[in-house]
Parts: sequence; structure tokens; C-alpha cells
Amino acid sequence: YQRRVHGAMGAVFPGLASVGYNLQEEWLRKSVNWLLDKQNADGGFGESCLSYKDPHQYAGRGVSTPSQTAWALFVLIEAYKAKYPVREQMDKAVDYLLNDFDRKNDWDDTAPTGTGHRGLLYMCYPVYAKSFTLMALARYKALKFRE
Repeated sequence: YQRRVHGAMGAVFPGLASVGYNLQEEWLRKSVNWLLDKQNADGGFGESCLSYKDPHQYAGRGVSTPSQTAWALFVLIEAYKAKYPVREQMDKAVDYLLNDFDRKNDWDDTAPTGTGHRGLLYMCYPVYAKSFTLMALARYKALKFRE
């Protein structure tokens, strides 16, 4: 069991796109719609560790973090390339990442994004906020360059 923004979305959707899988299948459309419903007002994405205790209430919900927003952006970029109408949400996620950097001159996850032992130990990986964010922004820039 993995948290949804990271495991089910941030890795799987782009992976399927990279092998030419049909991203218009119903279960993938539902997944993208689920993700869009979880975008925070600030444009970012987050997920509380409470999602392990009560996934129905907390899955995909939480304070925005750079790494989780980056993972969501991986999905939104591939969804956009597959003709999903996600341009506005994708741009809002990018704005969140850029504004978050401008406020702090760095990217930092303010909430745990890693699971050591579900319900017992949650971890922060300082490099996640920087590395995944830079990868997502590079993919976004490459997408914009092609347009």
C-alpha cells in the first residue's frame, strides 16, 4: 500500500505513457480526475500521513509540499500530452513550485513524505523536494519548448 500521489500517480502514469500505453482508458481518466480533485487552493498537492489510517478521508489531502506537487505534475504533464484538459491545473502546480521557491529561496517539504513503518514512523527526505521538483520543472519546460 502506497500513498496515492506518490505511488499510484507520480510513477505509474508517466511510466505507462513511456511504454505507449493508452492513457485514455477509463481507469486512467478516473485517476486523473481524482488527482485534479485533490489540488489545493495554492496550486500544490499534498497528502497527510493520516491517509494510512483513513484513506477515504485523507488520501490525497494535506498541506502542499514541493515533492508531492512535483509527483502530481509528472502526471499532469503526461495527461496534457495525451489531450486531457489539464493546462490550468498544470500551470497552477508550476506556479506553486516557483512561488514556494521564491518565498524560501529553496524547496523544503514541510510534512513527511516517506513511510518507514506505517502508523509508527514517517520520514522526510530533504533531497526529494529539490530533486523531484527540478525534474518536474525540467519536463514542464521541455513541454513548453515543444509547443
